[in-house]
Amino acid sequence: MKIRKEYIILSLIILVSVIYIVGQKDSKINYEVPRFEVLEKADIQKIIMKNNLTTLELKKEGDSWIILPEGYKADSSQINRLLSESASLTIMDLISDRENYDRYNLDEENAQTVSIFDKEGLRREFLLGKTASGGVYSYIRIKETSGVYSVSGDLKSIFDMNRDKMRDNQVLSFAPGSIKEMEILKDKTRSLLKLKGEGEESVWTLDGNDLDNSTEIKNRVETLSRLKCTGFIESQNMDPLVTIRLIGEEIYTVDLFEKQEKGYT
Repeated sequence: MKIRKEYIILSLIILVSVIYIVGQKDSKINYEVPRFEVLEKADIQKIIMKNNLTTLELKKEGDSWIILPEGYKADSSQINRLLSESASLTIMDLISDRENYDRYNLDEENAQTVSIFDKEGLRREFLLGKTASGGVYSYIRIKETSGVYSVSGDLKSIFDMNRDKMRDNQVLSFAPGSIKEMEILKDKTRSLLKLKGEGEESVWTLDGNDLDNSTEIKNRVETLSRLKCTGFIESQNMDPLVTIRLIGEEIYTVDLFEKQEKGYT
């Protein structure tokens, strides 16, 4: 009798579990997840990111992208990430149907609005909140629609509003072998270095004499040929420590100033 009683209790537990699971399934299919319109990466012409402090506007101009209103050239790798994510963005699931937006940084004070345009106008717009622990997905909400949704990936790192990070930080770009002369002005003394020979056999000279540090000079020219910066400043009022003119098919001039807290200007 005791064994039969245990079987009845076990059956009731299984029945309750099945009812709960079915109920959970029903609750998950009782809502519809919004879907964005199909958007091709190549069709995107403008992206605007805005929070309660600032606005960052990116616009396609020819084959490049610029940052408005200054017209700074945008970094191509950052733009490619933005375009890929903007075109493939898909809502995964409903996280909350309540308007508890502050919990997800989706309230008016913390949310970041992302607007994506093609030639016809606005195609996608959403509010971006915080990224979930581990960066697996991010929280968003759709304007004029209540609820919090999840999308795959760390969107905060992709839709980054840091202007310096979004700018093209390439300062110089040229073929090192194209430079045949180098004029250096330092402490009111001007030196003219010339490259003698071709390829691996070439040597930098000063006043017709081969320089012992010719290999080091070649390395410096190589570094300057792909020079990138870590940030931008508006102006520089000091006199340069050294001015370098790299002379080849074109002339490149670099002014190097005294070292500051964040590095050399």
